[in-house]
Amino acid sequence: MSTQAELLAAIATQIETSTGATRLLSDLRNDLEEIPIGLDRYQLIGGAAGIEIVGSNETLVRESIEIFVHHRLAGLERTYTEGPMQTEVAELTNPLTWLALPEIYSLPELPEWELERVRKVVTTKIAFVVSIAP
Repeated sequence: MSTQAELLAAIATQIETSTGATRLLSDLRNDLEEIPIGLDRYQLIGGAAGIEIVGSNETLVRESIEIFVHHRLAGLERTYTEGPMQTEVAELTNPLTWLALPEIYSLPELPEWELERVRKVVTTKIAFVVSIAP
């Protein structure tokens, strides 16, 4: 059994462990603080995405999760995108990373990811849905 707050706290800890990133001041805006050169910052957004009925008497809550990992380039883009970024994406899109958290009951869909670059900041967006037992 877990709450949405417990789920998000567990996911935040996993992101920090997997990427070494620290959380931005805002999960909705990334322009409130500058990302230091060569470092990662992340944002985490989660919310209810529905109900799942399991068996005859068990109800699970589905939570939609979005993670944004921002990296400000220190040098060549490919040095990051072909190196550390690949390790981070592999870890954060691996279903076993999330299923290992006791707060998560199931992962009904595989994580998806997108990549974007704005000036010197590369942003990786990872999105997935999990089920928790409330």
